[in-house]
Amino acid sequence: MSQAERDELMSEADGYLKEFTDSGELIGEGFALADPSTGRTVRVRDGLPAVTDGPFAEAKEQLAGFYRARHGEPRAGDRDRDP
Repeated sequence: MSQAERDELMSEADGYLKEFTDSGELIGEGFALADPSTGRTVRVRDGLPAVTDGPFAEAKEQLAGFYRARHGEPRAGDRDRDP
């Protein structure tokens, strides 16, 4: 991704954050994710949980964090907007 593409993407993200903050839908600040090395997979087989290390994301696939937002009925125009 070029720097110009990254700047455009970040500008769009900032716009969404401002919109959700101004509307009161954003709950708190952003939340960081744990280091990917702490990842675990939990599978239940025959009623017993089996926990294994991983999966481990490549750096380009790792998310930095997430935001929590209130939701309810779709707002006007949401169906026509590219998320």
